[in-house]
Amino acid sequence: MSADQSRAKQIGRDTSHAQWYWTAVAIITVGLWLAPAIPTQDGPIHLYNLALISDLLAGHPERNAAFHLEFSTITNLGFIAMGGAIAKAIPLWAVERFVLSLHVWLLAWFATRWLRVTSRPLFPAAWLALAFALPWSLFMGFYGFQLASDLALLALTVAWSRREQGLWKNSRTAFACGTVVLVFHAIPAVLFAGLAATMQLVGSTRPLAQRLAHALAVALPTLCLVALAISGSETQTPWIWRDWDYVFIYLATLGNFTFAPQLVPCLAITAGWMLLCLPGQPARARDSAWRFALAAGGSLAILHLFLPDVLAGGGYLTGRFSWWIPLLMLPILDTRPTANGVIKRQALPAILAFTSLASTLLSAAPSAMQVTEVIRASEHRQVSGRITAAIFDRKPRSQANLEPLRHVVAWFALEDGLLTTNYQARVPFFPVRLTEASLIAWPDVDINAAWETDWNRLPIDALLAIDASPNDRTELAHDFETVWTGRENRVELWRRRQETIAQP
Repeated sequence: MSADQSRAKQIGRDTSHAQWYWTAVAIITVGLWLAPAIPTQDGPIHLYNLALISDLLAGHPERNAAFHLEFSTITNLGFIAMGGAIAKAIPLWAVERFVLSLHVWLLAWFATRWLRVTSRPLFPAAWLALAFALPWSLFMGFYGFQLASDLALLALTVAWSRREQGLWKNSRTAFACGTVVLVFHAIPAVLFAGLAATMQLVGSTRPLAQRLAHALAVALPTLCLVALAISGSETQTPWIWRDWDYVFIYLATLGNFTFAPQLVPCLAITAGWMLLCLPGQPARARDSAWRFALAAGGSLAILHLFLPDVLAGGGYLTGRFSWWIPLLMLPILDTRPTANGVIKRQALPAILAFTSLASTLLSAAPSAMQVTEVIRASEHRQVSGRITAAIFDRKPRSQANLEPLRHVVAWFALEDGLLTTNYQARVPFFPVRLTEASLIAWPDVDINAAWETDWNRLPIDALLAIDASPNDRTELAHDFETVWTGRENRVELWRRRQETIAQP
């Protein structure tokens, strides 16, 4: 077969793959819009704060008495600005679907773009991106961080394609990309700066001294801007390190592990991905893209293992960027037509993608049904006063499928009411702040030790109780009355009895 014939055959395969690939992306997107609920852990609180910020800007009296706005940093403003603008045209639940759909398309686009700029065949390797499109982001609901990650990955493709430019152009490009990422979230901006520097060190053909100069030029401006953006936000939150088994599980499953039933499929996906990293034929020349991909994956793995899980200010890290590793290492994958046992290597990326998507959907289904119940109940039982959430489980049972309900209480106060467990109002890198009066009146309720709380003494009007025991319900019934109970009696909305008055 001549070179022209071989090239034409490859183009035909890529065209066929591309049609199926983007069709799969479209189907995932339609599924996101048709799903009755998205069971994210923090998604509801982000949507609540979009409505809250809109009301604060409009001078809502009750909400302005409890919260105020303080725009002290540019980070975290990207999602707020984008989501707030979109929310003027569509309801908040649709804002969530739009953002998740955008994430899926950006991730799918990144995979093809990254393979193209590193001179690799787009397919079948690009299919692997879909394996990481939903699991972590579907569960966590950190929309600002997720969009920042997508933009950071795309920014790395820009930095790679322009890596051999002059010092000034390189620095200017990296700073512009880093600033855009920072507007959405600081952590991906820092990761982008570090990886852009690594790109210059191992992915450039310049002499060592010039590579060092370019690495500093692309990293330092963004890092200085990040430091400036977060410098005025003081916090007393200590750094927290997790147990090693907890950290290794997230790394061993590349951030795919979000629901308990997913562990075995996630380990299988990691094993399949590692198999694709092994050359099926004699290895090709290890070019600069190969070296950078290996250095990027190794650097992120080391960071994942040795950084604290919780940074000062409440910035959670575990699982946040472990899924970057397989995506940045796409140029290392060997998907040439080589039989590997009974499974052809070139079929593995698509198999892994659909295995991941299927396991995520099946594992998320029970929580999605629970969230659906809560959303439907909240449509008829909006809380106009102050409401909090409490997880009463002592096992704890909520670490499995009920964990996403932690902030689902926000649905009851979305349009009105005050959410006292608004964690974003208690962290330094978000523009919503509690007023001094609210800080005094609302203690930071430990919702994981709810059975120890004297609810009568808290100035709240309603409570969303999760996994309360019969004894807990008896205690609550002294001052509250239940107005709605989920089908499994795991989630209940309680209102304060009018004849009872909370003690100051």
